[in-house]
Amino acid sequence: MTLFPSDVASLLEAAKVEGITLDGPHAAIFVQGEDRIGAFAGVLSKLAAIEVNVFSVHGMTDGRGGFGYLIYLKPSDIDRALKALN
Repeated sequence: MTLFPSDVASLLEAAKVEGITLDGPHAAIFVQGEDRIGAFAGVLSKLAAIEVNVFSVHGMTDGRGGFGYLIYLKPSDIDRALKALN
C-alpha cells in the first residue's frame, strides 16, 4: 500500500501507536492522461531517452477514458523526469 499523507507527522504518530512499521519515503511521480493504446509507452519513452531508470510502476484507468500511473524512480532522477514529461 502506498500512502501520500497531507500530514506526515500524524501518519508517523498513528503508525507508532498502532505498532505499524512504515517503509519509505520513496520517490515517485504520478502521471495522468487520456487512456488510449500506447499512451503510457510515450511516457516511458521520454524517460528512457534521458536515461531515467524506472524501477516500479502501478497503473489504473478511471473507466471514463483516463489513466493514472505511479512511477517510482531514484530521488536523484525526479527533477529530470518531471522536466522531460512536461
